[in-house]
Amino acid sequence: MTDNEQLLQLQADYRQGNGAALSAMYKKLFEIAYKTINARSCENEVIANMTAAERKQKAHDSATYIIEQYLKRPAFEITESVTGYLYRRVNYELYGRNHQRACDKMLIFTDKLPTKKKTRVRYMYIVKDTSDGTTRTYASAGELYLNPEFRGLRKKRLAEAIRTGRKWKNYTFDILEVNE
Repeated sequence: MTDNEQLLQLQADYRQGNGAALSAMYKKLFEIAYKTINARSCENEVIANMTAAERKQKAHDSATYIIEQYLKRPAFEITESVTGYLYRRVNYELYGRNHQRACDKMLIFTDKLPTKKKTRVRYMYIVKDTSDGTTRTYASAGELYLNPEFRGLRKKRLAEAIRTGRKWKNYTFDILEVNE
């Protein structure tokens, strides 16, 4: 049984009225937190310079915070990962309130929804004459159809030529989306 499963079972026992489960939960949480802090000392010089008593105090603070939640808030329940919740609390105890991941720093919480920019989308039709290599652009399909060279071109055939890249007579067609 994994640590998380054991902690979830202890949580269930406590919620069913077993007060001793909270004590066992604290011991398990403290053990996991202390191991996590010691593992972090290999990669962080500040944590490596802490005394054993300071590390134990940080582990104690992390574990008691979670136990405190069960005592203060009767409806408190961790449904997914107790170890994940503990990990976040260990980070808070080690690095303080200002510790955030780079992606957390990019988040801005406000009470207003951002307004959507009103962009106007239009399409430019690009026609290339394969016989002489010239390229012309048309602002709309209507403008393209007004050109006498494209008199026999139908909408369905134009759409197919744009989608597949097939030629119509000696012309290739492409479409360009322009956001304004």
